[in-house]
Amino acid sequence: MLKVSDIMTREVFTLRPDMTLEEASGLFAEKHVSGAPVVSNARVVGVLSQSDILEFVTRSPPTEPSAVDVRVSDEETAQRPLPMWPEVEDTPPNFFAQPWTELGEESPAANLLETEALETTSGYEVPLLAAHTVDELMSRKLHAVPPTTEVDKAADHMRRTGIHRVLVMEGKELLGILSSLDVAKAVADHRLATRVYVFGRRAEIRGEER
Repeated sequence: MLKVSDIMTREVFTLRPDMTLEEASGLFAEKHVSGAPVVSNARVVGVLSQSDILEFVTRSPPTEPSAVDVRVSDEETAQRPLPMWPEVEDTPPNFFAQPWTELGEESPAANLLETEALETTSGYEVPLLAAHTVDELMSRKLHAVPPTTEVDKAADHMRRTGIHRVLVMEGKELLGILSSLDVAKAVADHRLATRVYVFGRRAEIRGEER
């Protein structure tokens, strides 16, 4: 039976907890990967994926435009037409609701968004991804299997937990990563297919074809 060690990716790309999300996202693009373990002092402390960063960005509150001192005379103001509001019967009750408040309380992105909404800067705004680190957003729940695990069992674990990669570890040592892409390649190369012939079966098949 095919083992995890037979198809895992051995050249593991890792992140540091103190990296900014901007640096991590840039490395994901450079290395053509969608996620990586986070290592501190030779110990795996978490996992960060590109989808985590994307969720954080899309759920972040919109930035306020910088205040601009624009002076308009009363005469210019009087000449401007009043804005025409569309005629509606009632304003939907959730019209002014903040969409980022719908995240679960346990989500790392939700905690970051709460902090982001309270942050202010003087004169300029720090880019969102440059203002936060990997340690703030990474998942601390690790999914790992030993290298001797059968590939079909590792794939079943990934399916049941809804993850796309598992760490391959021997004790506390990180040996590699098994991704859903690694499993898909093995299936495409027929490395998971096993043929078992019962004694005399081939002869019976040849006899049926006559």
